[in-house]
Amino acid sequence: MEKSGKIAVWTIIVMLSVYGGAMAWQLPDTGQTTCYNAEKGVTITCPSAKTDAFYGQDASYTINPPSYEKIGDSIVKDNNTGLIWEVKTTANKDTTYTWTDAVKYADNLTLGGYSDWRLPTVEELFYIVHRDKNNPSIDTEYFPNTASGVYWTATEDVAVSNSAWNVDFDKGKVPGINGNGKDKPYYVRAVRYADDYKPPMKGFIADKEKQTVIDMATMLMWRQDSSKDMMTWQSALAYCVSLTVTDTGYDDWRLPNINELQTLKDYGKVNTATDPAAVFPDNLLGSYWSSTTRGDIAESFHKWYFSVAGGNTSYSGATTPMYAVAVRGPVVMKLFELKDAVAVLKLLAGFDVQVKYYDKDGDGKMGLAEIIAILQYVANAK
Repeated sequence: MEKSGKIAVWTIIVMLSVYGGAMAWQLPDTGQTTCYNAEKGVTITCPSAKTDAFYGQDASYTINPPSYEKIGDSIVKDNNTGLIWEVKTTANKDTTYTWTDAVKYADNLTLGGYSDWRLPTVEELFYIVHRDKNNPSIDTEYFPNTASGVYWTATEDVAVSNSAWNVDFDKGKVPGINGNGKDKPYYVRAVRYADDYKPPMKGFIADKEKQTVIDMATMLMWRQDSSKDMMTWQSALAYCVSLTVTDTGYDDWRLPNINELQTLKDYGKVNTATDPAAVFPDNLLGSYWSSTTRGDIAESFHKWYFSVAGGNTSYSGATTPMYAVAVRGPVVMKLFELKDAVAVLKLLAGFDVQVKYYDKDGDGKMGLAEIIAILQYVANAK
């Protein structure tokens, strides 16, 4: 694996081809640049060969490194996601709100000449956590006055009534240590879309023969099957890089970092990954190792994991048994040709034709939403 270079450039090429020259949303890297083994307080030189112990961990590769731009003293733009964030001040950095009041605060905020602020989703807030930093776990050059505590998101918890998701900026957990109840007093950071914001494409393209699936938002290719057995963090790293071309045709699989792993969760669904029946038949129930280490050298034996079904992000000792699912990319490919649009039209007309499986709206079917998206893609309109 390379330390940035080609992978980041390939992602840019794909996005430019889709959006006709405008930069689109990109999944930010975690920011982790230090490699670790499974012991406490030990850093190592990042392994360079597949046969090396701990090869394939987060810092071994960098895709879309964190990139921010200060806009005055009160707001900052994330160049990867196209979101503009509120910068807290010494006057309001310690103010907490219940969830309802947090929503009102963001909706009524006027800052930097803008009045279209809102409370961020759990995914949006999650991606500004910096995994090489701790207490607070954020880049304080761009986000000064950040409290080492829990911040509200707009994402309500569909599994628990009167609850909403939050992100802990002490260590980076989701949810924070005190739970999701809307009556709890947490911090707030508002967000808005930049004027040139380009949303990510939605949907998954599944290859049933190779048992792989491409997430169109991130251009990451996932294996549909996860490990059958639970394993330690070091074993999970080795398991993913040992996967060969025999069944899928690819040999560059790796353990996903915590940001990549989090993209598999649909927070609008209970105890399930995204569109599990068609995209992930195994449903990815359970907890899965990421390649990311906790960004506190004194606690570096702790590694981040994600409950894909539940949506929780936390850390555990490296010897804790958990599952592993492999990823590769971002891939470089033209997702659709005109023939794909024609095939879907024939399918909708009742013809028995083989089509590339694509689900845009999560209903598990090829329908009007999918054909519109394919035609837009082919026409470079979206």
